[in-house]
Amino acid sequence: APVWVCTRGVSAESADSGVHLADRPSDEWRRVNAAAGEHYGSAPALFDQLLGRIRAPLIFATVADGGQTASVGMAVAEAGRVGLFEIGTHPAHRRRGLARRVVGALLAWGAAQGATGAYLQVMPDNTPALALYQGLGFGEAYRYWYRVAPAPVTGDG
Repeated sequence: APVWVCTRGVSAESADSGVHLADRPSDEWRRVNAAAGEHYGSAPALFDQLLGRIRAPLIFATVADGGQTASVGMAVAEAGRVGLFEIGTHPAHRRRGLARRVVGALLAWGAAQGATGAYLQVMPDNTPALALYQGLGFGEAYRYWYRVAPAPVTGDG
């Protein structure tokens, strides 16, 4: 699958007091992540293994809509950059600016960690995400293809 890596600068960002930040994903964070169709939502054990290998500072963001957790994301700060991952909004809460608030809060967190630049990955056929990220000042830095290896053959195969 084709993937674009997008970047932008980060300056002292204002934090959104309505976005909750936590050092681990809550059950509600996981529920919205899975509902939003993010790639680790259906594989929580794999996601936890991945998180266990991250040594850099990381944070999980949630924002509510109508009293329910509606949009989520995570960020990792390292070497003057903040990487944004797993940005997603529950389908019932889309088109309300919630992901924009999540991204803004993660950028503010990254700036507080000393980041001067931000990056994220997005599939070019994800038109809503591209519009969001371009509207927030992200531009394409480069492209690559994400390849999935076939399952190994076992037994008599």
